[in-house]
Amino acid sequence: MLTTAIGVSDHIDQRQAIAAVLDQCETALAGARPQAGILFTSIIDGDFPYFLDKITSRFPGIELIGCTTDGEIVADQGFVEDAVALLLLASDHLRFASAVACNLSTSGAETLPAAVADCRRRLDGKPALGIILPDGLTTIGLPLGRLIQQATGNTFPVFGGTAGDHYRLEKTYQFHNGLIYTDATPLLLISGDLTLSSQVVTGNEPIGRFYEVNRVEANVLHEIDGRRATDFYDELLGGFSDKLEIAQFPLAVYEPQGHDFCLRDPFLLDREAGTVTCVGTFPDHCRVRLTTISREDILRTAHEANERILAGHPAGRPELVLLFPCTSRRHVLGTRTNEEFAALHQADPPQAFFGFYCYGEIGPLAPDGPSGYHSDTYIAVALSERS
Repeated sequence: MLTTAIGVSDHIDQRQAIAAVLDQCETALAGARPQAGILFTSIIDGDFPYFLDKITSRFPGIELIGCTTDGEIVADQGFVEDAVALLLLASDHLRFASAVACNLSTSGAETLPAAVADCRRRLDGKPALGIILPDGLTTIGLPLGRLIQQATGNTFPVFGGTAGDHYRLEKTYQFHNGLIYTDATPLLLISGDLTLSSQVVTGNEPIGRFYEVNRVEANVLHEIDGRRATDFYDELLGGFSDKLEIAQFPLAVYEPQGHDFCLRDPFLLDREAGTVTCVGTFPDHCRVRLTTISREDILRTAHEANERILAGHPAGRPELVLLFPCTSRRHVLGTRTNEEFAALHQADPPQAFFGFYCYGEIGPLAPDGPSGYHSDTYIAVALSERS
């Protein structure tokens, strides 16, 4: 059995908050010894060294990863912000190993495979699952999906999300054991008899025809459909192209012969250069379509994904559901954010779930496919240890 313990606190006193989190987790563990943990916090000016010291002192030898966020998601409460949230995992049969890859923006092609290899050396057997939490700002222009695929191959699924900074868009932090990083990614690999099921959905609806991307450099669009990228947006969106609302019209991006799409959010227009900068890179010779989004579509797709996770998990009721939704969904939902987890929150018996609002999401579109980088998606991963 996979034993999970979740603690959360938004107490204004940070030291009291982490103390409450640790006490909640210890009570839930009921004497079990945790081998791994995940820490999420949207307190961007938090006393991170103190948090990490208290966790690693209370649970020596734990494999701990984590990051800053744009809000935490926990069972019982749903969405919380300005909080500290901790998930602890214990098992008699699963094995856990963590590592950190530094300098992602300059050396990720070398440091990420090295971190994965370090974890694999310390595991018994082949990994069954990887959880990864990269910096959400320094990686905006990186082919993050390709880097993860090159580091892990397609031999086991990798899920996660990129770190946030409470939507300040200034600097994010990543945690590994007792240390704090930026421009890095902590990762946790799990081996053993683990049953997985997942859902990767978006509420965005592609509209209109396909357009050829004629020129793109990493995440910077220069020319679409024979026009400068800014002219393309002006023609199709009019006044929206000079406002922040442009981010609410992400592009559906298709491989040259593909039918599935990933989403890319535009966030910066350079009218002099005629370019549009997006979150995430583009494949060569891709096609794009505009998309629209609504609160009802977001909630519908999340509800359907949660219902499929609860009803279709191969081992029956999941022992844990990890959630990695995009922060753009939260900002569209506003006061209705908690409805995104209603099916999990109202499950009977209660369902353990834990996650955070990400700047980008990581996971495979197909169960046996490679893990890619997404925007505007809702990713749910159900876990159970096989008996």
